[in-house]
Amino acid sequence: MTRRIELTRGKFALVSNDKFSNLIQYNWFAQRARDGKFYAATTMIVDGSPKRVYMHSCITGCELTTWINGDSLDNRTINLLECTRSELSASKKSLIGLSGYRGVTAWGKKYKASIKKDRILHYLGLYETAVEAARVYNKAAKELFGRFARLNHV
Repeated sequence: MTRRIELTRGKFALVSNDKFSNLIQYNWFAQRARDGKFYAATTMIVDGSPKRVYMHSCITGCELTTWINGDSLDNRTINLLECTRSELSASKKSLIGLSGYRGVTAWGKKYKASIKKDRILHYLGLYETAVEAARVYNKAAKELFGRFARLNHV
């Protein structure tokens, strides 16, 4: 069963029923991040000092967490995945350029496919069409990021 925890700014967080009683005791608020998403947060006293704590971290016990469905206020246990920095980066929405595809840029009359992992840019080749390049990107994304990969719709 899913429960709702009301936040500020007219927002709410979804949580699993088994986590609700532990979480409801705190005063949660909706914090807007630089990426424009809202996150459920509270302030706790840790070692005598106030510290901002995020709901997803309270649930997983891990600072690096991503949401399977991409909704940062859906903190149900089945929607949270612990991850590495690289996996977190892969799971975020990346900018889609003029080609209309992730990891694909126009390169003269062809299309270049590339992907970045651990701050290293991997060149995947030049292709006749953007769709071809997008398919190559998707294959590389699956190999490099597995279940965290954000794929093009081709």
